[in-house]
Amino acid sequence: MRSISIIKKALLKARRPAVLWSGGKDSTVLLDLCLKVYPNIEVIHFKLPFLSHKYKHHHEVQEQLKLTVHDWVPASIALTHGKDRIDVCETYSVGTGQIKVMRGTEVMDPAKPWVCGKEWLYRPKAHVANDFDVLFCGHKNSDEDPLTGPIPLMIDMKVIGHGTEIWYPLREWNDEDVAAYITSNNIKYDKYRYNADVVSKPDKHMNSDYVHACFRCIDRRESAFVHCPKLQIDVENLHEHVLHEHPVLPYCNVRTELPDMRGMLQPQSQLANSA
Repeated sequence: MRSISIIKKALLKARRPAVLWSGGKDSTVLLDLCLKVYPNIEVIHFKLPFLSHKYKHHHEVQEQLKLTVHDWVPASIALTHGKDRIDVCETYSVGTGQIKVMRGTEVMDPAKPWVCGKEWLYRPKAHVANDFDVLFCGHKNSDEDPLTGPIPLMIDMKVIGHGTEIWYPLREWNDEDVAAYITSNNIKYDKYRYNADVVSKPDKHMNSDYVHACFRCIDRRESAFVHCPKLQIDVENLHEHVLHEHPVLPYCNVRTELPDMRGMLQPQSQLANSA
């Protein structure tokens, strides 16, 4: 299997590898493949500090598999706009680089748990030192982003810092491949989130990739003054005071430039001529 070959190739150079695991079907398959090759591999799961009911499956899997799961706060949080919706982009420090975690949002239902968007943006932040050098990500070439549409994956590995890499063993898979692997290998998947065919349920209240939230007071599409459903008062729209980020990430953010590495990437002859 090509995915196993990619994992083994990445592990040859790894000092401290980890799987990026969200609890979704793709990262769950990736976790199973990585555990087959490296049974003690560590896991990174960036969990939000609210709506704990969405993480019931994650806790069950961690206990069942005796996983070492790491989590830490983001370095920054920004709003992204596209296709008449708002999503949240959290940037995390990993190794010597950074990765962006896109959080999908859904319109709040007052009868069910929801999050204040402003409080979300104001959650604690920090650049967290860690030495993970090889990360495995479950992104596939066939994936689509709710804001931007298809996000083709053009490479098997991405450098995000000096000696820090992300590898994509599931690059050539599709949703049918993932569902078939889960079914044929009897993999424990999130049945609170997916149906028996391993397809996402329409109701996203148990889907940890999506957050039901209110952004009225920081939504640039709203008027200057809005009604706050949490405080039940009228407040000012402060959208110009929060961080915004463009949602389009070319090739799923795999064209990142590393200005401080440009000299290192020049041919040796060119370096000699410029000395």
